[in-house]
Amino acid sequence: MTCLGYLVCIKHTATKKDQRRLHFGNFLDPEGAWLDTVHFPDSAANFPFRGRGFYAFTGIVMEDFGVLTVSVTFMEKVGIKTG
Repeated sequence: MTCLGYLVCIKHTATKKDQRRLHFGNFLDPEGAWLDTVHFPDSAANFPFRGRGFYAFTGIVMEDFGVLTVSVTFMEKVGIKTG
């Protein structure tokens, strides 16, 4: 799945096993729906957050406890279209 979303907030944490960085993101899509993401250590290291703004991201949709989340495999910050 590929999505476009505006970054609202990030929760930074670490894995229990080896204390590598893990992130959870909350985005708003163009229609105003919420998108929740998880950024496991390899993805978090290769595709870091670069501040507030719009991001395009690709990942695998997972369901846990009835909540859908995108496990991000690629992410890039995108500019705002003008004109």
